Amino acid sequence: MRRLGTLEDSALARRLGDYLLTQGVKVRFDEAQDGCAVWVIDEDRVPAAREIFARFSQDPNDPMFVAAAAEARKLVDQELRQTRERQARTIDLRRQWEPVSGATPVTWLVIASCALLFVGVLLERRDRGRDRAVLSSVVQACSIEEYGPNVPAEDRGRLVQIRRGEVWRLVTPALIHVDLWHIVFNLFMWQGLAAYFEVRRGSLRLAVLVVLCAVVSNLTQFYWPWAPGPRFLGLSGVVYGLILYLAVKSSTDRRSGLMIPGNLLVFSLVWLVLGLTGVIPHVANGAHLGGAIAGGLLGYTPKPR
Repeated sequence: MRRLGTLEDSALARRLGDYLLTQGVKVRFDEAQDGCAVWVIDEDRVPAAREIFARFSQDPNDPMFVAAAAEARKLVDQELRQTRERQARTIDLRRQWEPVSGATPVTWLVIASCALLFVGVLLERRDRGRDRAVLSSVVQACSIEEYGPNVPAEDRGRLVQIRRGEVWRLVTPALIHVDLWHIVFNLFMWQGLAAYFEVRRGSLRLAVLVVLCAVVSNLTQFYWPWAPGPRFLGLSGVVYGLILYLAVKSSTDRRSGLMIPGNLLVFSLVWLVLGLTGVIPHVANGAHLGGAIAGGLLGYTPKPR
């Protein structure tokens, strides 16, 4: 930045600044003891600015200087509009993933449901002497299909209970956990992602996403050719759906205001691949993959207006 000169009248300084702006020269004004100092911001434009300053000093009332005010206002307004448009298209990643504040009833309803069912499983296990050979009635009531030696062979794999009207079984396997580490890990992932989503997209959309991802992930795991059947549980399929929804929506719709930390997305995808390849055993790969596909497809849907 270079000092161009000083004008005794601030109104004249603004007139000069307006004309310089129309010529592509941006300036800054500072109050000085002898008047108003004019500074050229871009030093490459100093020679041209000096020539204009010399002409202005000789005749500041020249019509070409006076008429520049209207054109300068248009340029300023145009620059302000462009700045606002850039800001609207820009996502501040440092602020996007700050702790959320706002009502998140669906997030906590899912957490409470998982916790209550987990407590029910623990109480039954205590009453039965921790005998894992005895199937929990809580697990049986919430599984996608009843299983065990007492289930007739002709009923296995046919979703008999759902066909009879117990449609909640399409969703409730996602809410069951029987191990502490499993529920803690799933709910830790769920709470941060779901609360972030619910504050920004609303409780209804989160509820719809939960139901759809749960149904798709549960059915995928039920018919998974490498481990078919109803013996699966956990919220991770829904969590994968939420992760892929955020990943797809943030990359295809920059105006959505959504994002997901890159390290979390990479970790989730690596975990998915390790499970599918058998490196990590005893994983509901069908539920993970089905939930991820459902969430990703939902991420392509436009936001309702």
